[in-house]
Amino acid sequence: MSSYIEKDQLKCYNPATMESLGLVPFSSSEAVHTILDNAKKAATSFNATPLRNRKRLIQLFRKALVKKMDQFVGTIRNETGKSYQDAVLEFFVGVDLLTTKSVHVKKALSKERRSVGLYLHKRAWVEYHPHGVAGIISPWNYPFILTLSPVVEALLAGNTVVLKPSEHTPLTGKLLKETFDEITNQKQIFQIVIGTADVGKKLIESENTDIICFTGSTAVGRIIAAECGERLKPCILELGGKDAMIILEDADLERAANACIWGGFSNAGQTCISVERVIVCEPVFDKFIEKLKLKMEAISCGETDANQIGAMTMPAGLEKVNHQLDEVKPHCRDMHAPVNVQMDRGQFCVPTLVIEPDADQTISHEETFGPVISVNKIKDEHEAIQKANESRYGLAASVFTANKKKGRVIAKKLQAGMIMINDVQTGYGIGSLPFGGVKDSGIGRVHGIEGLRSFSRVSSVVETRFSLRSEPWWYSGIQSFPKWIRQFVKFRYR
Repeated sequence: MSSYIEKDQLKCYNPATMESLGLVPFSSSEAVHTILDNAKKAATSFNATPLRNRKRLIQLFRKALVKKMDQFVGTIRNETGKSYQDAVLEFFVGVDLLTTKSVHVKKALSKERRSVGLYLHKRAWVEYHPHGVAGIISPWNYPFILTLSPVVEALLAGNTVVLKPSEHTPLTGKLLKETFDEITNQKQIFQIVIGTADVGKKLIESENTDIICFTGSTAVGRIIAAECGERLKPCILELGGKDAMIILEDADLERAANACIWGGFSNAGQTCISVERVIVCEPVFDKFIEKLKLKMEAISCGETDANQIGAMTMPAGLEKVNHQLDEVKPHCRDMHAPVNVQMDRGQFCVPTLVIEPDADQTISHEETFGPVISVNKIKDEHEAIQKANESRYGLAASVFTANKKKGRVIAKKLQAGMIMINDVQTGYGIGSLPFGGVKDSGIGRVHGIEGLRSFSRVSSVVETRFSLRSEPWWYSGIQSFPKWIRQFVKFRYR
């Protein structure tokens, strides 16, 4: 991790340089309970805040974030060890998503009229209300965007928020809180708690939280789902992935290779929608491999601004990747790794291409979460779809083909929450699209109208336009109603 536990505090360091970043104290049990109590009290008034006021608050927040862009980029880099390019891109996508949410919030959460069918003397509509208090547990791999996005959605939906950032990267979360406090006197509507899993557990178990949003591993997600299930507490879970990239025979191999290298190695492969499994049609397999090898020679890994690939944030992550590589080495056709890696210090992993690993190897079916891409050969698109869907994960997938009609047909058959045609990862940055997985990759959605509504409870309202003394089907209604309705059913629904 990029922090060590030292007594009751986190000792943070830069994974790329191993330099100390200072100490962050844990939130005590008493402090966590107080913060949750304050969030619940603040929810009483904030839940009723007009939508236009919430939207204005988030617009002010965005402007404050942009003013501190350099500070945020530096903090992101320091505590994750990621490259300068990756840190800048994370900040850009984060503030752009925030802007898109503000644009869509009125459409997403305004009262929505619904048809009344045969009940012409009625009006019907749907209303979206805040849950109350949202407990958000964010991950370490993108401490800015994967924290900011759910926090803003929860606030726009009218919830107060208690955030627990990852104990491996607490500094970005703290800076978000400090920035928010500078633009509002309503400091109780967004609060932060610092600690390990026991603090996250307090958020989940607390009677003061009304919804939980967690981004992280599938293993932890299952535990949270069970805990929330016992309490019938709604939860949003964005979990792991083992994303497949399909390369058909007619694909633009140059674009596909560029997409593969960036999609698999950006953020040192520590991305839930990272390209980990590449499935290539046999006629272009060897040519595609050669392109990947050439492009790998042109990228570098290290701590300077010029390096495209940064460090691994956690030692455990580096150990996991190296274990998978050691295991698969005797069970694959070939492995390729470039030599231009600066590893004098820091937690760096050599970007690696694994060619045709055996299907029973860990790297073939479990999430790697590092700068490693495995490539397998298939006969045709039918086998490609079958192989892509073999995974227990279903977060994202991509297909590369010159035939867009064929690409759309394949996209419908892929079992993933987000599918991209001739592209990778971009779908996450398009804020109007919902994001989330199927199978072991999670439940619920963030982003888009669906994301804003995920942080809302839905009420269906029916109003009688003009009142009669009785409805025909009430006990006090028309005595011959059953006979009449039988005739109506035969006439209308035959």
